[in-house]
Amino acid sequence: MNISYKKLRFKLCLILCLLWSPTIMADMSLFTIVPILGHLAQGKNHPIFKDFNVGFGGASNFAFTSIESGKKIWVSSKDLILNTNISDNSYYAQIKNFNGGSFQTLQSHLQKSKFFTIWITRGWQDSWYNLSDIQSLMDAGYIPVFNYWFFGDGLGGSFPDAGKIAEYRVDTARVATLLGQLKGTKMLIMEPEFNKDTVMASTSTQSSFANIIIEAIDTIRAKSPSNLLVSLCMTDQGNP
Repeated sequence: MNISYKKLRFKLCLILCLLWSPTIMADMSLFTIVPILGHLAQGKNHPIFKDFNVGFGGASNFAFTSIESGKKIWVSSKDLILNTNISDNSYYAQIKNFNGGSFQTLQSHLQKSKFFTIWITRGWQDSWYNLSDIQSLMDAGYIPVFNYWFFGDGLGGSFPDAGKIAEYRVDTARVATLLGQLKGTKMLIMEPEFNKDTVMASTSTQSSFANIIIEAIDTIRAKSPSNLLVSLCMTDQGNP
């Protein structure tokens, strides 16, 4: 099995540090979407930000090539962390070139993680998320990081119109219900890679988009008032 810990871990966004930096907060000119900063700065003193930790993921389950042509064997994030019998599992043994020792070594590294990340994209379905598995990981001390990517690359074409914003409000309420069922600390990254030209074009578009996100944050936080940490995520891939 040719797989490495580096390929599974996710990059914690530098914006988590930047948005809560005293320098940024003191000089608002460094970040023009000013209204949203107050909503994000609430978590700057949370204990989890006092240490450097890593995470892994991208999905609730990972597909491996099966020994049977055309099939996939799915391995859950929960099993990658908590399954004490991962090296001797009859289902996983169906993975092409399966090596129980390598899986056990991978697991030993992943267990040192603090975070696991899950994407929520436009058109998502409740069946995509095994809340029981996610809660089990949370109960074991791991923190889920949800990347909420609704507008996505569509922002590269045009600024959201009234219809798309209305759709976003409905979707945001569903996300609030989903996250509200999870007990414990969780993190939510709002619209990764939002820094596309249609948003950054002017102070007006920046402010309009900030208001859209602020409303969404308030909706989601209402069902997770005390244990939800929220951030934005700007990257160097804002424009395709």
